[in-house]
Amino acid sequence: MSQMISKKPLKPCNKSGCAELVRDGAYCDKHKNDRVKQYDRYERNQESRKFYQSSNWKKVRDYIKARDDGLCQWCLKDKKITKADVVHHIIELTEDMSKALEPSNLECVCHSCHNEHHSSKG
Repeated sequence: MSQMISKKPLKPCNKSGCAELVRDGAYCDKHKNDRVKQYDRYERNQESRKFYQSSNWKKVRDYIKARDDGLCQWCLKDKKITKADVVHHIIELTEDMSKALEPSNLECVCHSCHNEHHSSKG
């Protein structure tokens, strides 16, 4: 069975004045990190922020990345191979914190799929 590699069109980074072209996500690597820092500092729930900085989360996150071969599990269902850059909670932390470190509640996804999922939830 042949698998396709996702080839999304290039578009400019969303950071004003940046000419870097990106395929997945809205920001180039340089500005993606700036956006993550801003989100963590000003927008993310502080309990969640503390959780995502914990050594327990980092160990489980690394395990899930290895388990899923670093590939977006949602793209794979569509027979596309896409690098994952998010470990997604199926049942969100805000819904049930007790499932936060359960491997069965975690999966690797790409930013594009993750953003689409969360934007569709309203």
